[in-house]
Amino acid sequence: MKALPNKWAWLAAEKAPKILIAALAFYGLKEILGKLHNQTIMGWAKELGITWYENDETAWCGLFMGKCAKDAGYPYKPFHLILGAKYWVKYGNPVAKGKEMLADIMVFSRVGGEHVGLYVAESADHFLVLGGNQSNEVGFSFKKKSELIGARRTPFEIGQPANIRKIHINYDGTLLSKSEA
Repeated sequence: MKALPNKWAWLAAEKAPKILIAALAFYGLKEILGKLHNQTIMGWAKELGITWYENDETAWCGLFMGKCAKDAGYPYKPFHLILGAKYWVKYGNPVAKGKEMLADIMVFSRVGGEHVGLYVAESADHFLVLGGNQSNEVGFSFKKKSELIGARRTPFEIGQPANIRKIHINYDGTLLSKSEA
C-alpha cells in the first residue's frame, strides 16, 4: 500500500470493516493509459471471472468494489453485473439517507453513468469516498451528497464492527471528529 496522505493517515489504524481494509491495500494503484494496461487491474477481472474485460480504460470502479468484496470474504456475484456501478445499490443491506457510515458502499450519479466507492467521512455537503477509477487510480474523492443514489452496508456474518460510525471532516479534509455514533 502506498502511504496515505497525512490528513487521512488515521484510516491505517482502522481494524475493520474488512471491505475497507481490502480497499486500502490498493491505495495509489493507477491504471496505465494507452496500449499497456495495469496487470493488477486486469488480474482482478480474470480472478472475478470477467473474461471479456480488455483494458484498464474500461470503467473499473465496480470491478474494484468486486475485488474488495471478494477479498473481504463477501459475495460479489453475478460476475457480469459487478462492473456496473449501479449494481452495487442493490448489494448488501440498505442504509437510509443520512445514516451512512464508515465503509458503506455508496453509489453516485455522474455525467455518463454512475460511480461506486466506500464512505470514509463527510462534510456538510460532501462525502469523502475511497474508490477505484477515481482520477484513474485507487484514491480519495469528494462527492456531492446531492449526487448519492443509494448506500448499502456489507452483509456482516458475525455482527457489525464497533468502529462503523459517522466521521465528520471539513471539505478540505481536516478531521473534525472520528467517534460519532
